Amino acid sequence: MPTFIYKARVSPLELKEGLVEAQTREQAVKKIADSGLFPIEVDLASEKKDSSLFGRFKSQRKVTRADISGFTRQLANLLESGLNILPALNVLKAQVASPVFISLIDDISDKVKKGEAFSESLSRHENFFSPLYVNVVKSGELSGKLNSALGSLADFLEHQEELRQKIISALVYPLIVLFVGILTVSVLLIFVIPRISVMYEEMGQALPIPTQIVVGISSIIVRYFWLLVILIAGTVFFAKRKLKTKEGRQFCDRLKLNLPLLGTLVVKGHIVQFSRTLSLLLASGIPIISALELVSSTLPNSLIRLEVEAMSKAIHKGESLSEAVSKTKYFPVFVANVMSVAEESGTLETSLSRIANSFERDVANIIKGFTVTLEPALILIIGLIVGFIVIAMLLPIFSINLIIG
Repeated sequence: MPTFIYKARVSPLELKEGLVEAQTREQAVKKIADSGLFPIEVDLASEKKDSSLFGRFKSQRKVTRADISGFTRQLANLLESGLNILPALNVLKAQVASPVFISLIDDISDKVKKGEAFSESLSRHENFFSPLYVNVVKSGELSGKLNSALGSLADFLEHQEELRQKIISALVYPLIVLFVGILTVSVLLIFVIPRISVMYEEMGQALPIPTQIVVGISSIIVRYFWLLVILIAGTVFFAKRKLKTKEGRQFCDRLKLNLPLLGTLVVKGHIVQFSRTLSLLLASGIPIISALELVSSTLPNSLIRLEVEAMSKAIHKGESLSEAVSKTKYFPVFVANVMSVAEESGTLETSLSRIANSFERDVANIIKGFTVTLEPALILIIGLIVGFIVIAMLLPIFSINLIIG
């Protein structure tokens, strides 16, 4: 059921923020009003509450991945120390700063007080807790090892966040260099070159070929700037529409996998996510077919997702996991061989975790090597472009000096 974030008046001087579950916004408003509050704002938890750019960003960051990861780790530690689930949730609520997260914990606590299982109360907030998260918690409840299940979940979420931060931090500097370079070239072509070219036209002198090229490009951009904007906007619009279709997504995903360096990075990144997630689910006691279905739902690339779905069907027919993996296109033979040995020795969960660690190191090394190469390459390319533009615009001046001399 959808979750709505609301802001309501308790009294003329007191405001309250919270969460309410309802099928529609109208039902949510009615529930809030029936509880004795006067609703002011009611929005879906996944929607933005403010139309401004800052407001959208602020709203989206109410509950972050880091918040969920920290919540999971602390809850596991509190349960490990001997606290029951309700006192542990109350302790965590006192440490949370986000009003939305406080309301979320309040709602979970209320449901648990009324007799619901903790996993069931989490499943009501799918915007914050994924099916994977809920199923691991549920298996921990059934086995009586909720603290261990939450500890494994926290490890999993922390590994995911660590890899994500590595990728982001590695790409920040190259993106800044690229942005500054594009901005510099744009300013030169749109604002600087037209003014200098007017001066050269007044002189009536024949321009060198490099100067003619730069002036021509600048003239096209300035004269048809509106057309370029329309073309770019139209291309983005139709690309987004195409990507919403199954064929469009598969085309884009296939393109990513076939690119020389990016393809290797995407495949290895998916193997990390596949291995770590499957290891977590199997260690939590979830059957392998159900685990593969959950793993498939977490993978972003549709083609690799189809391969994991094919694995599930093959295992359902009686094949082993290693046999199913060996028939895939994108999973290396090495992975299938390791799984085969692990299945015979009964250490599949541990081996999957080792596979994830191995490929995660590969991903980190590829990203590091890529950025080490990309940064100087970008600087060199942008420097050459800017240098060509500057020299091309100075050539007529050099020509005049030579004639005078």
